[in-house]
Amino acid sequence: MHIDKLPRFPLAQLPTPIETLPRLSQELGGPDLLIKRDDQTGLALGGNKTRKLEFLVGDALAFLRSYAFTGNELVYADPPYVRSTRRTRARAYRYEMDDHQHVELLALLKSLSCAVMVSGYRSALYDQRLGVTDCIYHQPGLQSAHFSDYTNCI
Repeated sequence: MHIDKLPRFPLAQLPTPIETLPRLSQELGGPDLLIKRDDQTGLALGGNKTRKLEFLVGDALAFLRSYAFTGNELVYADPPYVRSTRRTRARAYRYEMDDHQHVELLALLKSLSCAVMVSGYRSALYDQRLGVTDCIYHQPGLQSAHFSDYTNCI
């Protein structure tokens, strides 16, 4: 399969620039030298690590479906919050999930043969799909007036 056909989740600022190195070329007395500036991908990792991550995250559901779990793994999922749990229903994430996509994700996570941990604010959709009847609450003690009334369900 050609690389352009693989699912990809854009993380890096690509393409990175190619710059000439005139002083080094002169010092070495050689041909013009060029350097690809993978330090400018926009992430601390840079370069091929970021490119690989773009493909791993590109279709996380396909990756989870195809991975040969042994039962010793932990899958940690932190999807965008269900819109009904937000103060505003506006699109707040670069990549959103609608309720149908959340249901699809939960069905897949429940089918995995390993430990799974899901982050997010409590929602009726997740409670119903995961069979949640009780939660332990933790008040994070945030200082911001915007978040002081939020409680995370652990």
